[in-house]
Amino acid sequence: MKRSGDSQVGIGLILFATLPMIGIVIMLCLLITGTVRPAWVEWQFKSEQERERAVFETIQKGLESEQERERAVFETIQKGLESDLVPTKTPLRMSDYEKLIDGMSYLDVVSLLGPGTEVTRNNIGGIASVSYQWINDDGSGIMAIFQNDKLVSKAQFGLK
Repeated sequence: MKRSGDSQVGIGLILFATLPMIGIVIMLCLLITGTVRPAWVEWQFKSEQERERAVFETIQKGLESEQERERAVFETIQKGLESDLVPTKTPLRMSDYEKLIDGMSYLDVVSLLGPGTEVTRNNIGGIASVSYQWINDDGSGIMAIFQNDKLVSKAQFGLK
């Protein structure tokens, strides 16, 4: 025999059992749509932002130091030209070419050959590449490529 109080207890048990499930379903829907984000997502986002900021600052400092180095090279050459410290142009010889060693700075090469004529300049992936040439009146000469102010390649054409 069924009592009237039993049906109220049954409905209470059903509600008690299903309400948490409804809450979980609602929370999952909110998470999936992005309306609600758990705290760990915020922490991950902040650390990702901090990582990107650190990478950006490192690149920016590298570019600033590269600009300072190029400015110093330019000023040194300019001072040398203004004070006549750069030797007058003499014809380049094979012996001059053979004095060039990989790893020399542009200033080291200028001290041997005098200032060169810049041919190309680019900066790719944080590597600054600049090529210079020194040409004799007869068309012979030297070509040198520097990466981050270090001689990495050289070529001569027609030197004696």
